[in-house]
Amino acid sequence: MKKILLMLPLLFWLGCEDESEESFSLVDEWVRCADLSTVLTPEGGTTSTYDYIWDGLSVDVYSNGSLYESRLYNNYGMILYMGYVEWNKYYYEYDDGWKMTRSITIDANGDTLDDNSTYTWDGLTLTSISSGISHTRIHNSYGRTLLSIRTDSTGQELRRYEYTYKEDGRRMLDYKYYDDNELIWTNIYKWDGNMYEITEYTHGEMDGKTIGEINEHYYIIKYERYSCEDEDNCTLDYSRESEYDCDYFDPIPN
Repeated sequence: MKKILLMLPLLFWLGCEDESEESFSLVDEWVRCADLSTVLTPEGGTTSTYDYIWDGLSVDVYSNGSLYESRLYNNYGMILYMGYVEWNKYYYEYDDGWKMTRSITIDANGDTLDDNSTYTWDGLTLTSISSGISHTRIHNSYGRTLLSIRTDSTGQELRRYEYTYKEDGRRMLDYKYYDDNELIWTNIYKWDGNMYEITEYTHGEMDGKTIGEINEHYYIIKYERYSCEDEDNCTLDYSRESEYDCDYFDPIPN
């Protein structure tokens, strides 16, 4: 009898966890959401607000009331143009609405810094070359990166990024970054419905965590970022909250 009583709290907790998982699910469609507002609050610092003023597929982004950036999107919510008031301008071209085929970077003086049209697609695998570095990226059907590898001109692997997801193909389970075949960073995700916690490790030592919440399209509604010396000694760095319109763009065919 005593053993059964001891197990009841555990069974109740597991039941609540299952209920939370079942009560939340991501929509099957791949939909990009339009930004409406973001509030970034550094711990002990000054809060920054970003407001997005839309006109069709164009948007002006205001930072604390001043124009900061302008963007143009296609009907699927992919950026065609992004220009900062006092910095660079970026242009992008796509196939199938989301597969990048060209990127152009122009500085504040109007000089072209980069014009890259080496993007080659084979199904969901993208290969591109920049400054002699080859970049191969494998995606899932939601455009999420599964594997990203950078190699030099001899084919020697320089960096590798690995991503794994839950069965919905969007909620991440872990992320690993290797430099010269040495594991540098590891992020481990724990999910409770639409709530998540990321534990971050550098060279195997915990040094940060993030606690947040997503919407049904896997857009982050809010999160808190902490720096940690260990599991029991973490300090809040900043928090962020965002609002979106997820009916603004067309679903991306996948």
